[in-house]
Amino acid sequence: MQEDRQIDYDVLISKYLFGQAQDHEIKILEDWVKAAPENRERFVSTKNAWILSGVHAKGQKFDTEKAWQQISGPMDRAKKETTSRRFSIGGWMRVAAAVILLLLGYQLIDSFVADRQEVQFVSRMDPADQVLPDGSAIMLNRQTEISYSASKDTRTLRLSGDAFFDIRRDTTRPFVIKTEHIRVEVLGTSFYIDARPDQNLSEVYVKSGIVRCTAQNQSLILKKGETAIYDKSTKRLVSGSGKNENYLAWQTKQLYFEQEELSDVVFDLQRSYGVRIIIDNPALKSCKITATFDRKSLDQVIAIISKTLNLKVKKNDHKIILLGDRCH
Repeated sequence: MQEDRQIDYDVLISKYLFGQAQDHEIKILEDWVKAAPENRERFVSTKNAWILSGVHAKGQKFDTEKAWQQISGPMDRAKKETTSRRFSIGGWMRVAAAVILLLLGYQLIDSFVADRQEVQFVSRMDPADQVLPDGSAIMLNRQTEISYSASKDTRTLRLSGDAFFDIRRDTTRPFVIKTEHIRVEVLGTSFYIDARPDQNLSEVYVKSGIVRCTAQNQSLILKKGETAIYDKSTKRLVSGSGKNENYLAWQTKQLYFEQEELSDVVFDLQRSYGVRIIIDNPALKSCKITATFDRKSLDQVIAIISKTLNLKVKKNDHKIILLGDRCH
């Protein structure tokens, strides 16, 4: 690991581009590109810059030697004119890499990303954003895992947890999301899936477009604003509409409740803050709450709810327990 931290990947990229990298260096660079989303994203961003440069015209070739001559002259002049600053050879190689990457990025991206047929990502303590190789964007809630694979015919993603998807449309390659209990197929749309393993219900909410949701030989077509709910205990898949506004509260930090039962409020709080909340007395579950929380901490929200309903709060082993006799 210590040796890996000492590698200057900008210099290594430069050597690769100029045809000076040895076989083992090429392997190191390829592994680095495949090792982390941010490494791959660097190449994806470069690819976009390359496309905007116009060098991607069909059949156009790039002369590496000519490009080096074009940038080495200005670099040499700059070094002669600069007396108060010093650059290492590696520094100038990084400058060269930055220039050449804009022109050769597409070939490098294609060779590495084409080999990368799978992407795995895990969000632990905080929500996280992820962009897939096909350009689809995902917002993952806490404790969520995805595993993505693609071929020329299909795109498949496995999900454990909950996430919001904005899928890049590709009519030649359907996008299929699989969870433990449900399967969702789309061409290009935005929607939310709640497939947390510790919840009895799995849920799909469509923000735009159309999706097909399948579970236990049951199938539903969902349109904008519609919801599919799968009950793990009854193994039934049902549709609905009028989803509340809190399904993305873990991302927006805003919660809205209007005469909502305490059990539903707790459900949204657990999803938004990544905590476990227990209602000690079943009679309290039907207590109604009307409130708006805008970027409030969990402690602030619990304090307001407990004061409103005259509840006591107990914290134990990373759990929040709400105690009381009846609604007030």
